[in-house]
Amino acid sequence: MKATTISTEQFLDGAKAEELFFYEKKFNFSYSSINKLLYCPEIFYKEYVLGDREIKDETYLTEGRLIHCLLLEPDKFEQQFIVMTGKMPSENTKIVVDRVYSHHIELRATESHKGDTLADYQSAVIDVLLDMNLHQSLKTDDQRFAKIYTPDSAIYWDFLNKSQGKTIVDAQMYEKVLATIEKIKADDRISKLLRLKHSSEWWSTAEVFNEIPVEMTLKKYPFGLKGIIDNVVVDPIESKIMINDFKTSSKSLADFPETVKFYRYDIQAAIYNLLIVNKYADLIKQGYKVEFRFVVIDKHQQIYPFLVTEATMKEWLKDLQETLKICDYHYTNKDYTLPFKFKKEDVTL
Repeated sequence: MKATTISTEQFLDGAKAEELFFYEKKFNFSYSSINKLLYCPEIFYKEYVLGDREIKDETYLTEGRLIHCLLLEPDKFEQQFIVMTGKMPSENTKIVVDRVYSHHIELRATESHKGDTLADYQSAVIDVLLDMNLHQSLKTDDQRFAKIYTPDSAIYWDFLNKSQGKTIVDAQMYEKVLATIEKIKADDRISKLLRLKHSSEWWSTAEVFNEIPVEMTLKKYPFGLKGIIDNVVVDPIESKIMINDFKTSSKSLADFPETVKFYRYDIQAAIYNLLIVNKYADLIKQGYKVEFRFVVIDKHQQIYPFLVTEATMKEWLKDLQETLKICDYHYTNKDYTLPFKFKKEDVTL
C-alpha cells in the first residue's frame, strides 16, 4: 500500500484544478467546516477545497449518530447500522483495519486483488502503521502485524464485508445506547420537548421534523449556510418553533458551559437559529418565537435540556456575524495559510 510518488509540480496542478472546481460551485458553510477554518485553514483547504477528506468514525461520533437514529429515526436503523457480535477492536487498530479495508475495496475489481481476509494484507497493514507512526518501537514487521491481526480485528474485517457501507457498532455500545434511549423516553420533560409520542397523539397540532437538512443564502457573502438539525418542533398552540440539538459529552452536565466554549457550539446554535428563522420567516412575522436547546447526555448518562436564552442567542448571533467576516476573508482571498488572527494581529505571549 505504498503511496504513489508525484512531483511538486503535478501536485500543484492537481490542487489548482480542484480549487477551480470548488469555486465554480456555490459553497454553504456548516458548523463543522467553519470550525475547521477557524482552527486550521490548511485542514479546511485540504478537506473542503481539495476534497481530500478522511471519514473518521470515532467512538463518540458513532455513539452520537446511533442515539440520533434509534431515538429520532428508528425505522432507518437497519439501513445505517449493523450490530457486531463480539468485541470491537481498539480505536487505533480499528483505524488501521478501516484504511486497509478501503484499499482492499479499491483493489477488489483489479488484477492487483490480493485476497479477501485481513491476513492477505500484511504489507498494507505495515504501510499504514508506518504512516501512523504506530507500533514502530517493535523490532520486526511480523511483531507489528501481530498487534493488528487479532481475533477481534479479524471478526471486524468480516463484518466490514457484511456491512455493505453500514456503520458497525458492537453489542456493548448498542445496549448502552438502548438504555439511554429508554431513559430519555421515560423522562416526561424530554419526551414532551421532543414530541416523542407525537405520532400517537392524534389531537396534537404540532409538527415534528427530525434530522432536517436546511440551507440558506447570505446576501452579503458569496457563500451560504447549511446544517442538519436533530429535532425541530413547530407548535401553533404555543406559537413556538423549538430547535433541539443532541450532544453526548464525556464530561458532566456541570461542565457543559465550558464545553460550549471549547467546541464553539455557540457557532452551531447561532447557525441553526438563523437557518430556522429564515425557513419559517412567515411564522416569525406572525409572532412565533424561536427557542434553542442543547439536549445533553453526560458521562453519567444524566440528561438535561439547556435552554439558550434570548439574550445569549443575541450575543451568539452577533459573534457569528464577526465569524462570517473571517470566513469571507479566507474564502474570497483564497488564503488558507494561517488562522485569521495570526494573519491580522501580532500575537504575543
